[in-house]
Amino acid sequence: MRSHHTGIRLGFFLSLLLSCLLASAQAETLDKPTIEKWLKAGPVLAEFGKKHQAELTKHEIQTDPMDMSENFKPERMLQPLKASGLYDEAEDLVEDYGFGSLEDWALTTGQIAKAYFALQAGDEMQKMAPQMEAQMQQMMQDPSLTPEMKAMMQQSMNMGKSMMKMAEDVPEADKKAIQPYLPQINNLFEEMGAEENP
Repeated sequence: MRSHHTGIRLGFFLSLLLSCLLASAQAETLDKPTIEKWLKAGPVLAEFGKKHQAELTKHEIQTDPMDMSENFKPERMLQPLKASGLYDEAEDLVEDYGFGSLEDWALTTGQIAKAYFALQAGDEMQKMAPQMEAQMQQMMQDPSLTPEMKAMMQQSMNMGKSMMKMAEDVPEADKKAIQPYLPQINNLFEEMGAEENP
């Protein structure tokens, strides 16, 4: 069964970029053919997601946005496709671009997103970390803040630390591999964001 409808929920790409959450598994080191086929598949998958957005949204798994371990797992990304009956159609699409399965595509997406984040924001976050930590300590000692406000700030700080840890853990080989493709990757993520938030 080969469908010419176009690819996966566009929000998947956007959430990968904006949330920069941890993948549940690490694929092999990124290489030129893998990155290029991912870039070719992206617009097609985004159009598929746009077409079926209402169906897929109904089946999204709701998770705590502060939970850095859940939102980036391939099973969470793919569950709406399975529940809506669109999995096989979407898998045909990624296979057309050389991916063995939707799981393979999801792992590659996560890997590219993490490397992209590490290059774009990782160094800056590391520079800001001491200042952020100092500000946090000062706010936690502020008697005018309620315990609820302090808890929310602590959650935000924990998320920032998880993101920094993620950036630190990205293999240098992956960052080097996507370096020549940064403009295309950036354009693709921006395209997904524009379509997700018209």
